Amino acid sequence: MLQLDLETNVSNFQLSVDAKLSLSGATAIIGPNGSGKTTLLRSIVGLLPVRGSIYLDSVCWLDSQTRTNVPTHKRSVGYVSQSPVLLPHLTVEGNLKFAQTLSKHKSNGSIAIPMGEIIQSLDLTNLLNRKPNSLSGGEVSRVALAQALACRPSLLLLDEPLASIDFDRKAELVPYLRSILRLYGIPMLFVTHSLAEVAALCEQTLVLRDGTVHTQGETGNVLQSMNTTDIVDGIEKGVVVHGRVVSHDKNLQLTHLSFCNQELVIPSLD
Repeated sequence: MLQLDLETNVSNFQLSVDAKLSLSGATAIIGPNGSGKTTLLRSIVGLLPVRGSIYLDSVCWLDSQTRTNVPTHKRSVGYVSQSPVLLPHLTVEGNLKFAQTLSKHKSNGSIAIPMGEIIQSLDLTNLLNRKPNSLSGGEVSRVALAQALACRPSLLLLDEPLASIDFDRKAELVPYLRSILRLYGIPMLFVTHSLAEVAALCEQTLVLRDGTVHTQGETGNVLQSMNTTDIVDGIEKGVVVHGRVVSHDKNLQLTHLSFCNQELVIPSLD
């Protein structure tokens, strides 16, 4: 359980969040632009001066009453910002090794994901000898995600990590993020404007408005409960449909789903 009871002020913007978030999967953080999504992640990481408390299960990262404030480099988090920055003088491989070195300073009992597996899954093999200034925005995002995983995090904080990645690559990375949740049990807080990403990855959703929690709960319930005044700007409109896979048509590359006693046919699912 991630327990948050925190306040911070940034450039006349006040964030005040009191929430308990499950660590059993991914939690989407959505809301209008300027609602405090990035500020919340930066507060959890320890990059902003914050009052209140932050507990990851029984581990205290912040408690103003006891004057506890664990520095960023000792919090067992993996953080991917909207505009990730790599060390320019190191190759991609060097940046990944540096992330592994940093993980030694973090006290956690999380499982180390083999670096080879991270490199293969994120398709970084051909990038290992390249410098950051030769990478595209999408390639930088993939390396930053690999760095976050190499830090052996107990919690992943992802601030629109797929925003600069092309559609085909994004379709490959979403299943990989799901596999991280399933195989390694690393929980995620996932800021996004994509309803498709929310539906594909996140079991829980928290909606921020004006720096406070507007609503939170199971993703399907939260999205269904939103009315026209609650819809967050910039996010795709849509619905979440729960179906059961009945069969696969390998010849036509189609998947047949059972949905409300009817058949729904969609492009093939793995």
